[in-house]
Amino acid sequence: MHSLKFLALALIFHSHAFAASRDLVSTSPAITEFIHFLDMEHRLSAVSNYCRNKNNLPTIGSAFSLDYEKVLEVKSDRVFLEQTSDMRIQSHLKKLGIKFSTFKFLTLKEIKESAYKISKILKADTKKLDQHFRKLKDLKKQILKSPKVLLVIGEDLKSGEIIGLRAVSGKSFYSDLLSLVGARNILKDSEVSYPMLDREMLSRLKPDLVLRIGQAKLSHHIREAWKKLEVADSVKFMLAPEYVIPGPQVLNTYLKMKEVIHEVR
Repeated sequence: MHSLKFLALALIFHSHAFAASRDLVSTSPAITEFIHFLDMEHRLSAVSNYCRNKNNLPTIGSAFSLDYEKVLEVKSDRVFLEQTSDMRIQSHLKKLGIKFSTFKFLTLKEIKESAYKISKILKADTKKLDQHFRKLKDLKKQILKSPKVLLVIGEDLKSGEIIGLRAVSGKSFYSDLLSLVGARNILKDSEVSYPMLDREMLSRLKPDLVLRIGQAKLSHHIREAWKKLEVADSVKFMLAPEYVIPGPQVLNTYLKMKEVIHEVR
């Protein structure tokens, strides 16, 4: 009888401790993946709608559109917020008395700094992070010729033809990875983070390679539209969910980019 009571009390204590340990809300896939990478996923009480590894946790919207009622419902100690240009979310969290920490993931430097900031807050072992980012550094390879690459993350279609491309400037981790590979972002000096290009501008740029990056396979009619472009022979595709999340998978994005670039050298 005593042993049953002890077991019941132990289970109650364990469940309370487990619940108490879930004290974080993640607002982006990158944050969630770094938390998993650091083996601290047991701390998560809720995640963004766009996270791949939700693990049946409640969802609270995202860093761009936060559901404050749900954030309050999960009663977490802190929100891990991906920083955006819209400061209203931070203002609302302050008014509600909700603690939060902000993280940036635009450039490779910011990704690394945010990863270590997350590990520091969680008091996590940084050995895996050290090894991870050391691999990126060690994989850097100088090459004699730097191919000019146009990075593209979207396209506008009209009547089955591409009339515009959403490109990537130097203000992105994609451009940072491209430099590590030994190639050059043809729009590195653009003042706009994600400039729109029409077909005439594309023709003037004359890239050695056009690299279309995305998270999902392109439909047949989009693929056919790419074939009609003047640069069709120099187009390559990198399409998988991990290529658009600036989290631990950034190493795999680098390796795939390196593979694609070296194919055209």
